[in-house]
Amino acid sequence: MSKALLVSGGYRIGDTFHMIPILRKLAEKHDSITWLTGKYAEVASRYLASVPSLKIKDLRVLDEYRKPGDITDRERFVSEVFKNDGRGNDKINPKDFDEVITDVRCSFEVAFNYKGYIGNYPELTELELPIKKESGEYICVQPDSISKQKVLKWLVDLPYPCKPVTLGLPGELLVRDSMDSRGVPFPEVVKFVYQSKFNVCLHSSFACLSFYLNKPTIICHFFDGQFKFGKYHSNCIDLITPSKKQLIDTMMRYKDGHF
Repeated sequence: MSKALLVSGGYRIGDTFHMIPILRKLAEKHDSITWLTGKYAEVASRYLASVPSLKIKDLRVLDEYRKPGDITDRERFVSEVFKNDGRGNDKINPKDFDEVITDVRCSFEVAFNYKGYIGNYPELTELELPIKKESGEYICVQPDSISKQKVLKWLVDLPYPCKPVTLGLPGELLVRDSMDSRGVPFPEVVKFVYQSKFNVCLHSSFACLSFYLNKPTIICHFFDGQFKFGKYHSNCIDLITPSKKQLIDTMMRYKDGHF
């Protein structure tokens, strides 16, 4: 039985979703994956571990020394993960695996073709879930985020072309006349996103989730230079600091299936 080890702590939730191409490639090559990851993004990694096609047989969620902020947090996680530091990691021996990936750049665009590993990246981006994929008569909207510099307050009052469903954390902004689904369990968030007509979100982990579910998505950027989702999926559009009119016009096209 071929086994792989992936070590990727010190990641935020969106960056954890960006591990999906790596996980899919590992699942193609091996019978099982052991994944050592950090507690901050636990909700994302536990959901991915529940997807049978990814073959994650052993998920170990370990403490990080602080809330992940930059690549140095990843480097520190990898440097400490094999130490006998009381976290149970001493039972992991890299020599027991056929392939070991610890590169801290894995989830960044610069590393998608790292050493030729990924190959045709777009083909690996859609995550197939064991639930029905539909195009419902509602849209998911995210006006707020845990990163308070990423908030679009005017999203709460727009005239949406379909019934809006607000996703986010409890206490975050609520879209007017929407279904309030803030704070629902993460598997329900995934189902809402997976079965929506399309999604409107900030450049955040929500955008990463919608992208990897290959759902039509309108992503509102706060500045240029961020990851461009539309570069890889034609049903995604990146709006850089959009106006209300630009977003409304784009939503009307998406409602009619014009991506």
